[in-house]
Amino acid sequence: MKTTLTLFLLCVFMLFLSVQSTSAQKDFKHVSPFPSLPHDVRSFTVIDTAKYVITYSVKAIVNPVKYPTDTLDETLTLQIGSRLSRSFNQNLFDADSVLFYHYIAKGMTGPYKTCPLIPVDVYKNYPQGTTTVEFRLTKYSYRYKETYPMQFNWQLSKEHKSILSYNCQKATCTFRGRNYTAWFTSEIPIQNGPYKFGGLPGLIMQISDDKNHYVFTCTGIQKPKSIIPVKLFTWTYTKITREKLNSSLKSVYNNQAQFLIGSGKRGIAIDESGKKTDTTAQFPNVFSYNPIELE
Repeated sequence: MKTTLTLFLLCVFMLFLSVQSTSAQKDFKHVSPFPSLPHDVRSFTVIDTAKYVITYSVKAIVNPVKYPTDTLDETLTLQIGSRLSRSFNQNLFDADSVLFYHYIAKGMTGPYKTCPLIPVDVYKNYPQGTTTVEFRLTKYSYRYKETYPMQFNWQLSKEHKSILSYNCQKATCTFRGRNYTAWFTSEIPIQNGPYKFGGLPGLIMQISDDKNHYVFTCTGIQKPKSIIPVKLFTWTYTKITREKLNSSLKSVYNNQAQFLIGSGKRGIAIDESGKKTDTTAQFPNVFSYNPIELE
């Protein structure tokens, strides 16, 4: 009986994700965004010094239709300086640091991709009066700018609760297609928070949308005793608008095989006679797409 051996190089590409430091995926149903390749963390400019370093746990539901109770976890770091702040994916930064050294700087080969939930750096008030956002997708990096401060139209509540022993007050808003509840503390009178969030009379300690697709919870607050530079990495970026990037991402996730073809990945089927057939177009959409900004 004739058998066919299918070698999906794209699947090899997927299996490489087993080394992801960001999400501890169990199988393909847990894969979230497209993977990011490591960047050279030695190439940067220091733009400020961190006065506060805030750590948040991030829990996200990346496929709410098929797997509405399955969450993936990451760590987000917020560095607050005297002039600006930087919010970034700590897992992705750590992967860059380790994987670049081992697999690129030392000339090694092997799986060196990571699959971040939020592959985004957000620089608030950099340059002054501007929010600079950097987004990574596979080997590509994009940069767009928005106004600063951003408008959230917060509604304050009289409800309070304690987070990390800080007295926190409740606030709500709607932001780009999601309804959010935030808990902030005026005991740390800094109008900042994870990702793009801010604008409350105190540090945001927790924020989540009403479906709990994205939940940010503060896990640590430090005032560094040593100098911690706030870095702007000097990689090659494609300048883009937020609207165009989001439209492109939607297209990419709806046509994953075509995107992988454009990235140089192909699927090849080899039968027992050795005949090769390009099967890239048959590659299924396995990466999940549930963006934090729906509009």
